[in-house]
Amino acid sequence: MLTSQLFEQWNIDTELAIKTVQQAVGPCDIFLGGSLADDLGNEASDVDLFAFLPEGASSTQNQLVLPCGGATLDITMVSGDATPGPRENLKSLLLAESDIGEAEVPLLSPRVFKQLHALYRDRSLTKSDTSERVRQRYAADLLHVYMAVRSILACAALADDLIASPDQDSKAALYSARIAAEYAIDAALASEGLLTSNPKLRHSLLDRARLANDLPDDGLVQVGLFPDPSTGRLAVSKCLASALAFLHYAGEGHMVSRFTLVQHSISLVEDSHKVWNSS
Repeated sequence: MLTSQLFEQWNIDTELAIKTVQQAVGPCDIFLGGSLADDLGNEASDVDLFAFLPEGASSTQNQLVLPCGGATLDITMVSGDATPGPRENLKSLLLAESDIGEAEVPLLSPRVFKQLHALYRDRSLTKSDTSERVRQRYAADLLHVYMAVRSILACAALADDLIASPDQDSKAALYSARIAAEYAIDAALASEGLLTSNPKLRHSLLDRARLANDLPDDGLVQVGLFPDPSTGRLAVSKCLASALAFLHYAGEGHMVSRFTLVQHSISLVEDSHKVWNSS
């Protein structure tokens, strides 16, 4: 449901939300996060907000929950002085050489990812230079490239395990193959600027992506995410085939395909599919 419709249903508006937050934490920039930032919330959703405090300001709390109209505001405070850690600056994805190693790829904590997702979606209730400086320090506008590369690497790691243990129990293998398919789908979505901030949103984001893009068909989604364990190795093979379809889609984007490790990762998944499709 559109977030504007939910706000109306909850009897709140932007001004009331801003007033509620700023009375509690003081002046700040406020951004929607989570499912509401993607217009994918529902009546039971909390209102995830990120409050970017002015530079030099501090808060005794990192998290705050407040009632507002008929909704609950779940507020995360972010310091305006926030600066990227050693592997949190996404600008490296723009500046790195094509042969970058996996250890050089940025790695974000879930907390930082959620903060950058709010900036990436840019659904602000109020903003100033404070949040813009945080956006620029982290290069938050490259979050989709980060998500695509990291998802491809995670998919390949699972495929590599399947290559190393080709005779393992098919149910254990199927678990890994299904998760690999999830990562591959997330990579394809990220290549279209749609970020899976919560796994439950994956199907809704796929439906949205298909409105404007020629993604692999829904049949491949179904065999990848909802495999039939009774078919044993065949189910594993189908999951990996699904993963490959979405990986190839994600790998077509120049920002992702230029990395040697991405091409190597896709090759690993191809090899894994051959192993599990051979018998």
